[in-house]
Amino acid sequence: GSPGARLDNRLRVVNDQYFPKRSGNAFANRALDGFLRRRGVDRVLLAGVFAHACVRATARGALRLGYRVAILRDGVATTSDQRKEAALRRLREMGAELVTSDDVFLRGGERNRDR
Repeated sequence: GSPGARLDNRLRVVNDQYFPKRSGNAFANRALDGFLRRRGVDRVLLAGVFAHACVRATARGALRLGYRVAILRDGVATTSDQRKEAALRRLREMGAELVTSDDVFLRGGERNRDR
């Protein structure tokens, strides 16, 4: 509910969905899982501010629910580069795939155009 936690209106699109997060794990809001399952989603791409906290908690929650998880390596941060690398290493050990924005938006787009 704090001003810094509000979604920037420039990111909103018609018919978008917003799921409030009241703990580190976004999947603690069960509506998120239901929404994704109804749409046949089986893989989630995560980005966020604290790789060692909320990103990790959400990745763990998604993995427990059976989702394949990819972490946007250049879309996460934390308090230091060392802490970020340690968090990314732990996420990979948990079963998350580490990807870059180029992997997702460039190469992924090229693969999608070929289909």
